[in-house]
Amino acid sequence: MRFNTICITLITVSLMACSPQFDNRGHVIQKESIKKIEVGQYKREQVLTLLGSPSATGTFEDNSWYYISQKIASKGFLDPELINQSITMIEFDDNGYVKSIRNIEEEEIKEIELVEKVTPTKGKKLGLFEQILGNLGVPVSGQ
Repeated sequence: MRFNTICITLITVSLMACSPQFDNRGHVIQKESIKKIEVGQYKREQVLTLLGSPSATGTFEDNSWYYISQKIASKGFLDPELINQSITMIEFDDNGYVKSIRNIEEEEIKEIELVEKVTPTKGKKLGLFEQILGNLGVPVSGQ
């Protein structure tokens, strides 16, 4: 009887590990909140009060605010999978009033490829024992 209980418990835990865990990341904007913002009527401070701090701002000037949210599914030890992504951009004019509000579509989003290069450094490469001795305060040749 005890063996059956253990088997059932193991099967249940295994099945639970296979079910995805959903995680919301970023700044999730409520639809009602964004509808309250009127172009030409709301200033930065009012948008900040209503929506909170943006996820990102424009690179060279802060006239564009981006509110970014993602829904991620994780299954056990597998890499997380992007389920849904939402980007809302709010642009301000030079006087600080809302100039435009728009959702950036998935077709406009570009993946950034990471470069796997390593910057070479000058100096001597230390082995495992040299690193351990150096951490203990023992002088290591070549330093």
